[in-house]
Amino acid sequence: MKNVIVAIIVLFTSTTISAQLSDRLNTYFDGPEGFLISKKERKAWKKINSDREAGEFIALFWAKRDPDLSTTVNEFRLDFDQRVEAADKMFGYDSTRGAMSDRARVLILLGSCSRRDNRPPGALASGVRDPASATGGESRLVVSASLYQNQGSTEIWEYESKDLPVRIGQIYVHAVFLESNVEDNDYILDRSNASLMHILSKMPEALIKNPDLTEVPQAGHIPGSRLATADEKAYFDTDPRPWPDTAAAFATAGLAPGPRHFLWVHLSLEEGLSNAASVVGRVRATGSSEEFGSFVIPVEGARIGVGAIELSVPVGEGRWSMDVALSGDKGPLAVKTMDVETGKPQTGVTSVSPFVWGTDVEQKPNSRFGDPFNIGGWRVAPVLDSRFSTSSTESLNYMAYVFEPELDPDGNPQFTVTISLFKEGEQVARSQSQPAPLSRLSDGVWMFGRGLPLERFSQPGSYTLEVELEQTTDGAKGTIEIPFEMVEKVSGAENS
Repeated sequence: MKNVIVAIIVLFTSTTISAQLSDRLNTYFDGPEGFLISKKERKAWKKINSDREAGEFIALFWAKRDPDLSTTVNEFRLDFDQRVEAADKMFGYDSTRGAMSDRARVLILLGSCSRRDNRPPGALASGVRDPASATGGESRLVVSASLYQNQGSTEIWEYESKDLPVRIGQIYVHAVFLESNVEDNDYILDRSNASLMHILSKMPEALIKNPDLTEVPQAGHIPGSRLATADEKAYFDTDPRPWPDTAAAFATAGLAPGPRHFLWVHLSLEEGLSNAASVVGRVRATGSSEEFGSFVIPVEGARIGVGAIELSVPVGEGRWSMDVALSGDKGPLAVKTMDVETGKPQTGVTSVSPFVWGTDVEQKPNSRFGDPFNIGGWRVAPVLDSRFSTSSTESLNYMAYVFEPELDPDGNPQFTVTISLFKEGEQVARSQSQPAPLSRLSDGVWMFGRGLPLERFSQPGSYTLEVELEQTTDGAKGTIEIPFEMVEKVSGAENS
């Protein structure tokens, strides 16, 4: 993680007494990292004379190449590390480290080739597709004659120029590697290929994604965010806290397979979010002032519809206090704290997650496990006001995950569902247990979902719908109680 990398470097540099570079940092760009450094950066690196400055330079070096500064992972560096690891395993020869070989340089700068051709000892590098031809054919690729003396095997890597950030006037680019002698395994790059050498010389600059970056961003607690400043965290100490009559908020324990925990947060303003610029959040263990994480995210990055934002905040097991604020140009517009408890996950046994319920259900085919108020690709809008009109045409939809169910010989889980209805605290109906079909999402992860039309409730009153989902083999079960009220008329906007 980017913050961890920076912290390690800062910790190392803080213990250095001498103003001189340590050997470890002084030779940092003598390794495969040196393939990436631009001429401008190398010139600046030569002026570094302390470990503190070196640590800051290296952290910024990697941040400039990060394709997505909003995440806590530098995807470019992960890819680089994987290429270095592969090169060390496959390309080493004599006393030369694999990641410092010619093949490693091309792999690190250009990535995997689209086509590779291996030639036996003595074979010429002919028959390669002509770089100027889109359809292929015999190549007139020029290879330095001197490299063919006592030549061993030849490797030819082909790249399509459209896949490279450095543009040239041909369709294919070839990297030709030749063994000096049979089984030397040195595979020296033929440097007579002017197009390839031009591309390799330009790649260090072309791989920089954030050239104007002057300091390493500190990523926030959720993707797409930054850390909250002290002034922004002060919103939560505002007295009195702003909370418009038109504001509504809801938080619950989020659902996802495995040991992951999330807080799902929904916050809305009836008049819309036109005056809100960002969402500020802070997570604390309930009863503690110690911060677990903070974030600031643009409203547009969390907006759902016209007047609401939704967040999925990663936490651990326990009781959490979620501070959240909508902020405008002049300060906080709405501030709220919500307490949520996350349970201990069960592993290796059949379990039913807590249910999520609501009236508005929307399919989200590109969703991921843990996305807010989402079960198996279906987003369920939380109900903030459980009063419904007796003329409502909506449905109460309820869904849950089932983890590690036992499967019958046909590979299907065996569950039943029982539904009870209470009015004014008295049971008025109970269904017989019925088979409950589950939908498979992934290995060991299934989901259950149903809906109850509200048009069946023509009489005003306070109701509770109780749903029990149970595995027939061992009694593993999950239950939910959904309280709601049917009224002649709902004032204001109905539930969304």
